[in-house]
Amino acid sequence: MDGNRQVLGNKKLFPIPQLVCVFVFAAELYGNDKFFVLEWSKMQDLLIAHHKRWLDSHDGVRPKKPDSMHCSLGQSELLEYKDNWSLIRNMIKTLPV
Repeated sequence: MDGNRQVLGNKKLFPIPQLVCVFVFAAELYGNDKFFVLEWSKMQDLLIAHHKRWLDSHDGVRPKKPDSMHCSLGQSELLEYKDNWSLIRNMIKTLPV
């Protein structure tokens, strides 16, 4: 923080390089859930870029609660990872036996 302005730092390294995230958008109707599968590092990149654009549009100051660290992604940011189950299948294939 710089006063009320949020300043984004560097991306943090994660101790598990092949960690995979699965975002689930749960639907009210059975069978209509949506799944988005991506690497942790890709998720970090998406969150940082999205949050930076959002902060830039507000001159770096969150309008309602300046000290909040909340950030989020919507389906539109995750579309290219929809049902990307091949990521997990390919990772399993490369595991040592």
